[in-house]
Amino acid sequence: MNINELVIYYGTVTTKINNKYYLNGAFGRYVDELSNYYDRIYLVLPTRLKDECEETDYCLTSNNIIMQELPYYDGVVDALRKKRDITDALRKYSKYWNSTIYIRWPTPFFKLLTKIANRKCLPVCYHLVGDSEIVVKKGTKYKGILRMIAIAYAKYNAWQVKRIIKETPTLVNGNGLRRLYSEYNPYIKEIRTSTFYKNEIIQREPRDIKECINLLYVGYLRHEKGLEYLIKAVDLIKRNNIICKLSIVGDGDKRKELEDLVHAMHLDECVKFCGYIPVGDTLFSEYKNADIFVLPSISEGTPRVLLEAMSCGAAVVATETGGIPFTVTNLENGLLVPIKSAEKIAEAIIRLRDDRDLYLKIIKNGYKTANMNTIEHHVEEIYHFIQDFCLGKKS
Repeated sequence: MNINELVIYYGTVTTKINNKYYLNGAFGRYVDELSNYYDRIYLVLPTRLKDECEETDYCLTSNNIIMQELPYYDGVVDALRKKRDITDALRKYSKYWNSTIYIRWPTPFFKLLTKIANRKCLPVCYHLVGDSEIVVKKGTKYKGILRMIAIAYAKYNAWQVKRIIKETPTLVNGNGLRRLYSEYNPYIKEIRTSTFYKNEIIQREPRDIKECINLLYVGYLRHEKGLEYLIKAVDLIKRNNIICKLSIVGDGDKRKELEDLVHAMHLDECVKFCGYIPVGDTLFSEYKNADIFVLPSISEGTPRVLLEAMSCGAAVVATETGGIPFTVTNLENGLLVPIKSAEKIAEAIIRLRDDRDLYLKIIKNGYKTANMNTIEHHVEEIYHFIQDFCLGKKS
């Protein structure tokens, strides 16, 4: 077995243009950084062909990444339709594998990857980055019979993962996933995801926020993000005769509903929807223009946006749910508030406005937290986990 190679399998889509590959910015940065630790990485992803890339895409730069293209699919139901073509491709590519197989889940056909690894006596590492059952149940992508199929498939996959990871080294994003799966696996480790490099942490002088508070949210516009409570908090702050502006960066199936809420509450001049912005200079500029970053989630993993905000000098207000307290310590590097409470979010924002010492303390400690959780640190942590628990366990 070659310990200097790695197979990465994931369901996120890559776009191929003129023999170059473009990924979601966060995942693309991660793969490029991880490639520094290996002679060769096999990256197995569903791939679509296009004539030009979107400005939101990240181009892979490493020369030691070997792309193994799977048929493109749009969601779990489409993947099931193309099962034969996808499984044929996986079996063909597996002939080249002689190293650890690193599976980011949720993703279709993970069980087949595990069977292939077992047959070839190769170590496996699982990385659980989300809960597909919750996403499908609360999402609006599928309707009717397709929704029933998607939910049933997600439940079946969750059950299969619990069986598979009993003796498989596993990384999880967030306390919620750790609690959900740790009873099945003694080799589980909770980690924080990061997307910024150490040289991208540039300290700035905090503004005086007495006159106007610039608020920021970055993430999906979905039910579990609790954005209606943040919008209502803006209204409460406004009623206290305090000027604040909220920028919402991201997209999702709740956008129209949230835009309607903003309009109904006459907050159009206070709330701006920016759409999706990829990881990079443009997104980091949004963070640097913000005084306070707010994450009002109802349920959550270990969100990378908290660290991104800290690295750019924004004070953090976040709900006390999921893996958020794994990153945010109340009154130290952020303020924690209960879920589903516009009042508590507003109170926390006003407290930071009125208590300059606390505001500066949280920003200062946020920089310290960011410096300990760069993408370099994140990737090094994963690399050593694979070396110690996958290769060490198999030796």
